[in-house]
Amino acid sequence: MEDQFYRLKRGRVLAGVLAGLSDKFNWDLNLVRALFVVSCLFAQFPIIIYVVLAIFLPYKEDLERQRFGSSKRRRKNAESVGSDDDDWLW
Repeated sequence: MEDQFYRLKRGRVLAGVLAGLSDKFNWDLNLVRALFVVSCLFAQFPIIIYVVLAIFLPYKEDLERQRFGSSKRRRKNAESVGSDDDDWLW
């Protein structure tokens, strides 16, 4: 997930593409949104790129679930090390 782009479910407005890009590069989310709006005023291709990325990029949460699993950590049922009749401490 180091070199992979992703979307975020947290902090999204439409599809989470801008939230994922700002999280990936550690940028301010409001700055990324403002730059996107300004770029949409001058050209049409940012909207097309946004739609394509919204279709093909996976969510970060889904990538983490695939990488680390979704199950809760469980304690192993291990046997105790010593027996109860060992009185070596007292």
